Amino acid sequence: MANTKITKIEVLREMAQNEVIKANPNFANYVAHEIELLEKKSANRKSTKTQTENVGIKTEILKALEGSTGMTVSQIMPLVSEGAYTNQKISSLLRQLVEGGEVVRYTEKRVAFFRLA
Repeated sequence: MANTKITKIEVLREMAQNEVIKANPNFANYVAHEIELLEKKSANRKSTKTQTENVGIKTEILKALEGSTGMTVSQIMPLVSEGAYTNQKISSLLRQLVEGGEVVRYTEKRVAFFRLA
């Protein structure tokens, strides 16, 4: 059995379906108001400064991979902002690009290579 954490909004939605809560207008109004506040809060989320910077770095990584049959992280590093980022940073962003389906990761002789999808 997987341990999935239940969120506050999920609890409130379940409570809103409960017959006891529905029968009492005070309880129903309270639960509806709390759900409304949580939805409003989640709608106002913005990207952080780092997330915004990462979009630009990912674009540079994709440009570096154009026309190549496969490159290692060490080969990509100097091509992205003239080597301003560590291999950990590049690896992390490459993993995100792989999960997003924009880049393909493959290995040859225990060395990881990346190319455009």
